[in-house]
Amino acid sequence: RAATASMLALGVAIAAACLVRAASASVARTPVQITWPDDRYPARTHREHNFCDADYGNQSQRLIRALAGREVSVNVNLRPHGQEIFNFARYDPSTQFLTGFLVDVMDEMARRGGFTWRDSFAVINRSTEQLPLPMIEWAAENYDILLDWRTLSPQIDAIGARPLMPFMDTSYNLLIKPGVVVPTVLEQVFSYARPFALDTWLAFLLFWLATAWAYWKFEASHYDFQTESSRNLPFVHSTYLTALMITGVGGIAPATYAGKFMTLMFSALIVLVLAAYTANMASLLVVTARITLPIQSLDQAAANNVPVCTSYPESFGLFEDYTGSWQVMDELVDVYRGVESGECQAAMVRSFMWSVAKHSERTNPGCSLYMLPDSSKQARSGFLVRIDKPRFSTCIDRAAQVFNLILLEMDSDGFFHSLRLRHTHAANPTRCPPGLPTAPASDSSSLTLSSAGGMFITYAACMLIALLLYFAERRYGRKGSCVDDDSESANEQKLV
Repeated sequence: RAATASMLALGVAIAAACLVRAASASVARTPVQITWPDDRYPARTHREHNFCDADYGNQSQRLIRALAGREVSVNVNLRPHGQEIFNFARYDPSTQFLTGFLVDVMDEMARRGGFTWRDSFAVINRSTEQLPLPMIEWAAENYDILLDWRTLSPQIDAIGARPLMPFMDTSYNLLIKPGVVVPTVLEQVFSYARPFALDTWLAFLLFWLATAWAYWKFEASHYDFQTESSRNLPFVHSTYLTALMITGVGGIAPATYAGKFMTLMFSALIVLVLAAYTANMASLLVVTARITLPIQSLDQAAANNVPVCTSYPESFGLFEDYTGSWQVMDELVDVYRGVESGECQAAMVRSFMWSVAKHSERTNPGCSLYMLPDSSKQARSGFLVRIDKPRFSTCIDRAAQVFNLILLEMDSDGFFHSLRLRHTHAANPTRCPPGLPTAPASDSSSLTLSSAGGMFITYAACMLIALLLYFAERRYGRKGSCVDDDSESANEQKLV
C-alpha cells in the first residue's frame, strides 16, 4: 500500500508539473498587445533574453547557427502607413497569427539560424505613422528585436538602439508625372528636315553658295557660262549648276584646274552630307508625341515655386537646404494620387514603397508616374536591436553579429529581392515597365501624309515659284532684250 501511495503521489506530481508547463507555454504563446497612444507608457514585460551562454564559434557557418535551439523575443510594429499598398506586417487577433513581408524576413532568419520567435512576440498597434522614441526605447529594452524598418539616426542611437544590417532601400526620391508633348502641325509637315538641325542646314547652305560663287569666278570665261542667260545672271546660273551636283540629275564641265579641284571636293562633301541625311531619315519622318520631365530636382521645384507633397513629416528635417514649400498629406496613397491627378507636380517618396506602388492600379494607373533615379537623400533601413549596457550585459551585441551574418547571407543569395517581388505580385498582378513611361504610340506603322506631306508642300511651293518666273519672263523678258531661238542657235554654232 505504501508503494502504491508513493507511486500515486509521484504520478500526481508529474501531472501537476506537466500542467504548469503547459500553462506557462500557453501564456508564452499569447502575444502582448499594445495599442498606442492608449498604452503610452506600458509596464516592463522583461521578454529580453541573455545570449552570453550561446556557443559562438570562429567559423562563419558555426556562428550562423550559434543561436540554434534558442528563443528570440520580437516586438512587431504594425505600421498603418502604406499598409493599403503593401503588407509589411499584419496581425490577426482571432488566430494570433502574423503575416507580411517583414514577418517572412524574420521567419527566414529563424530558419537559417535555427532559433524560434513566434512563441515570444508582442504587437504594437497604432493609428499614426510616427512611433514616439519612448515607445521605441521600451520595445528595445524589453525585446530582442524590433520588427520594423528603421534608419540609423542620432535619435535612435540616443535611446540605446541600433539597426541590424539594412536590407531595404528607403532613400527619399522625387516622384513626378512626365508630360506628353504632342507635335505641332509644322513639326509634322516639315519632318523631312529633322535629320539636320537648323545650324547644320545653314552651314550647308553657306558652303553651297560659296562653292557657286567660286565656280563662277573660276569658270566665267569658259563653256558653262557662254549662254546669254548665264552671262546676264552668272551667280544664279552658277548656283543652279552646283545644285544639279547635289541632286545628281545634271553635271558641270569645269575647264580650269581650280574649278576641277573644287568640284571634286564639293562632290565629296555632298556624298558625306547625303549619307548622314539618309541614315536616320526614315525613322525621323514619323513624328510622335514625346515625354518631358516638368521637375527634375528639388532645386528646380523651389525655383518654380512648386510645393512638394509628402506623407513623411521627417522630410522637413532631412532637407534643411530646401527653400521651397511642403504639402503634407495624411495617407501615402493620397500622395501618389495627387501626383497622378496633377494636384502635386512633385512628391517626396521612399524608394522601397515606390517599387511596390508603381505596379498598383490604385496608385499608378496607366503606369504614368516616374521616380527620378538620382536619390535626393540616400537611406537604408532594417530591424532594431538594443545596445548592451555594460553593467547589465545580455550579450545582445554578439547575438546581433549572428543576426547580421544571417541577413548578409540572405542578401547575397537574392532572398530580399525575390521576396519583395513575390509580395508585390501578390498585391498587384499587373506590371509596369522600367524606366520612363512611353508616349502614346501611333495607330499605324506606315508613313502617313501628315508626316510626309511637307515634302509635297515644299515641291508645290517651288512649282508655284517656277510658274511666277515663267510669267515674269513672258511679260518682261530676260534682263536686257528678249532672245529668240534663232539667235540662241547662232550663238551655239559660233561656239562650235
